[in-house]
Amino acid sequence: AQATRPGPRRLLRGSRDVAGPPPTMRPPHEILLLGCPPRRSSMAVAALAFASLATLVRGKAGAAGDGGGPKVVELTAASFDDVVGRGKESPWFVEFYAPWCGHCKSLEPVWEKLARRLDGRVRFAKVDAVSERWIMDEWDIDGFPTLKLIADEKVYNYEGPRRLDILEVWAKGGWRSGEGQLLPSDRPWRERALKLAFSYAWTYAMPVALVASACLVFWMCSGSEVSEEERARRRAFEEKLAAAERRLAERQAGTGTVAGAAAAGGGEPAVAASEGNAVEGEGEAAPNVAEGSACEKPGGEKKDD
Repeated sequence: AQATRPGPRRLLRGSRDVAGPPPTMRPPHEILLLGCPPRRSSMAVAALAFASLATLVRGKAGAAGDGGGPKVVELTAASFDDVVGRGKESPWFVEFYAPWCGHCKSLEPVWEKLARRLDGRVRFAKVDAVSERWIMDEWDIDGFPTLKLIADEKVYNYEGPRRLDILEVWAKGGWRSGEGQLLPSDRPWRERALKLAFSYAWTYAMPVALVASACLVFWMCSGSEVSEEERARRRAFEEKLAAAERRLAERQAGTGTVAGAAAAGGGEPAVAASEGNAVEGEGEAAPNVAEGSACEKPGGEKKDD
């Protein structure tokens, strides 16, 4: 057991014995310090620290030179106009995103890498259009993500594939082949006033209307219990209404009976009227016959019957 498990060995440091693990188990810098004279140990530590610091600084400098640092600026409604301006100094490629949008999350690493590639030529920014409602209305954002490039006092909409190589070509100058639109500040004042009114209505009027509707529904549903007086009044009204309906039904039924009887007995008066006319006709015809009884005979003589 003692042969397979080596115990602590003693190393000589100057004129004193120092107990410790085997030499192969010690870190390199500790072995270096043990091998150095006592007076130079502090110098060795300082040299090692300086070398480590130099390596760290060189690594950071190399990462910055390769574009490892963040190049995308996060904008808000308060800083958008001051930072982006009118795009005269350099083009600004802006992403309007929503935190819950899956396509926006997929575009984020591409956007960061593109910003590092085009550092110095095109500036990149992103805006949370959900929290910045005014920017969403002002820049006509109706989907996520929406990419717009502001340059030369114009706005250019990107509607192509969201791939790194295609985005890079378009951002380098492909946007010049498209037709630029007016900046929101250059649009007619009527259009801007309508957008402002709609934005305020959506932000303030809509919540107030919803709260008022909810209060009205709650008030209607939680009304006080009906009193006995109101119940008696309601019963009296219902009884009056039922009586009026019965009278109306009886009146309609009586009118229908009279009309039916007239329709059923219409033939008998007609027969009686015809018989009366016949009798009157016979009475009128008798005098005619009597008058005509004194007719002339041949020869001009009259003969009385």
